[in-house]
Amino acid sequence: MIKEAKAQTKQQELSTKLLAKAYAYARDVNKNLLELSVALWELQKNNIHDVVTFQEESGLSQRKTYYLIDIGKAFCNLPITPDQAREIGWTKLKEIAPYAQAENWQELVDKAKKHKSSDLAKVLRGEKLIENERVLTLRLSAADKERLDKLLMKYGAGKTTATNISDRERGKALMKIVADLGF
Repeated sequence: MIKEAKAQTKQQELSTKLLAKAYAYARDVNKNLLELSVALWELQKNNIHDVVTFQEESGLSQRKTYYLIDIGKAFCNLPITPDQAREIGWTKLKEIAPYAQAENWQELVDKAKKHKSSDLAKVLRGEKLIENERVLTLRLSAADKERLDKLLMKYGAGKTTATNISDRERGKALMKIVADLGF
């Protein structure tokens, strides 16, 4: 019973220290990107509830907080420098984090420096980049989006989840429609 109480006290002390460190780093996320990411990963390992507390009180979104944890987990034992992390930024770091290992982290950092975030995700998936690619944004009502998705599925777009067609699938199907119309 006494051992359990001492262990719990130690965990609470560690939680307090880790939370303080995370809050300090969170004052300037961009400057302290790697340090904050590693601190959040350590915080999660110690007590997941502390991450929820941090996220609620720090002002960081839940999504960004968990991306930072993934970054911390991936890079905590790799020799990436805080300067390299700052140069790349958290958006690109979250893209390369799932692939990062001791033997390839530098190559991934170099790719991140070379490509914009949306292209980096494609490169990491092994997709060929389209030169001078353009993005098309459509603002549709829910009913019109549903009608468009049905048409796109007739032209080969498959749903990636129960409700969504990926942008890649949507683009391929849309270009099939354009070709069928003779353009």
